[in-house]
Amino acid sequence: MRSQQALNKYKENRQKFQAPPSTVASSAQTQASVLNNVRTNSGTTRVVTVNHYYLQRDDFYNRYSYSTPSWAYRSSPSFGMWDAMFLWFMLDHINDRQYSSMYYHHYDDPAIQAWRREADTLARDNADLRAKLATLDSSQQGFANVQRDPSYLPQEVGATALSAEQAERVFAREKSGFSLLNVFFWMGIFGFSLALACGIIWAIVRFVTPKKEGATI
Repeated sequence: MRSQQALNKYKENRQKFQAPPSTVASSAQTQASVLNNVRTNSGTTRVVTVNHYYLQRDDFYNRYSYSTPSWAYRSSPSFGMWDAMFLWFMLDHINDRQYSSMYYHHYDDPAIQAWRREADTLARDNADLRAKLATLDSSQQGFANVQRDPSYLPQEVGATALSAEQAERVFAREKSGFSLLNVFFWMGIFGFSLALACGIIWAIVRFVTPKKEGATI
């Protein structure tokens, strides 16, 4: 099954990170805004399961033939609600307006700031990374007077921007709610079918049972 393969691929990649997940969290407002954007833009109002998250994530990076830079494994696999692989992808595609916009709109996010501090630390002995961060900083000059949007995500990204921990929490709740609706739906179908069957049996019994002479109906 592709979803299992995608999950195994994620786990294999996750094990390479040497640091634990960063516990610095985005504000509650940012989390709510981003999650609402994820649901709206990727169609998750119809309920996206955890399996779909891993498939979507795998398909996205396969489309770009992208893999985590080897030096990034010295860091954390996630920063708050954000997946580290996505943040490194953002940096590697910073000349694309939608990704420079991503950094701009979430510049004040504590989790993004934690990632940037980590990137600066790794860049001390990595000239290539220093150059990428310089490009990132220069890309922000084009956003003068642009109001920051805490819900912003590149249109093509959707849930892929989220850490697996965040996705597991969010989509597990949605999946449970969906399952509960299914239970009520099938209970209703069963109840209706049972009532219909009883009605048919009662009608048949009345039809085949001989009427007694003189009986009043």
